[in-house]
Amino acid sequence: MPLQPAIPAPLAEWFSAPLPRGSLTLLTSVLGASAHWLVLRHVFAALRCSAPSPSSLEDEERDDGAAVVLVSWLSGRQAWVEGFRKLGIDASKVTVVDGLQLQGGMPTKSKGGLEEVEREIEKATAIAAAGAAAELKRVVLVLEGLDFLVAATETEGVRVEDWALGMVLGFRERVHTTVVSLAADLPLMQAQTTPLEIRHAAFVTGIMYQAGVIMSVRELDTGVARDISGVLHVCRGPAGEEEKGEERGQEYLEEKEVLYYVAADGGVRIFE
Repeated sequence: MPLQPAIPAPLAEWFSAPLPRGSLTLLTSVLGASAHWLVLRHVFAALRCSAPSPSSLEDEERDDGAAVVLVSWLSGRQAWVEGFRKLGIDASKVTVVDGLQLQGGMPTKSKGGLEEVEREIEKATAIAAAGAAAELKRVVLVLEGLDFLVAATETEGVRVEDWALGMVLGFRERVHTTVVSLAADLPLMQAQTTPLEIRHAAFVTGIMYQAGVIMSVRELDTGVARDISGVLHVCRGPAGEEEKGEERGQEYLEEKEVLYYVAADGGVRIFE
């Protein structure tokens, strides 16, 4: 396990604030700055307790966390198990679904294929929910790289970005919290001249408007540095103000932009 706390202190309040049912957290990344480490920390925080406090995030004796279903179109199960090991996460407590395996390793080319993807994710969340109900736990759904499915799919008569937005919205009604990790590179978001760019921008923008919290990582504006991996910006999303004052509404969460470094052992250092 890394020497640093799994959840760096400057970010503790953002990972510890209780989220209202149906909320969505959006993680965005770019080609040179991966959000993989953020996904792992959302899994860590969810497993430790359903509504953790900063002081309890590192409490090894707490074990009343959520049931987590992680669906990834970018990394296989073995890669996630290795990441879990580095953070001291028990891999048996996370349901990992390989998104590409849902499609037989090939991009989906039919509406039926998309429906099969949705059914398999629904099956995984239903199993997790059944077990969670018996233990009075919540269910957290994490979707990593869903934009890859949107980009790789061209189905006649179906706007894949609209289907994906609808699927996310549907799952938000069935689980307590949803975390979605997407690429938000400027060429994909700003150019919008090809069908791929148009679909991607529409999907990311649609997810952004559903988000209560947005965590974005990007490269340094000045280029590559040996001891800095990138820049993290954390803020409320468009839905955040609506959530404020409901279950979430206690202390104010301060918008942050910090530098971070991801070490080989999985640890993360934050520089304010």
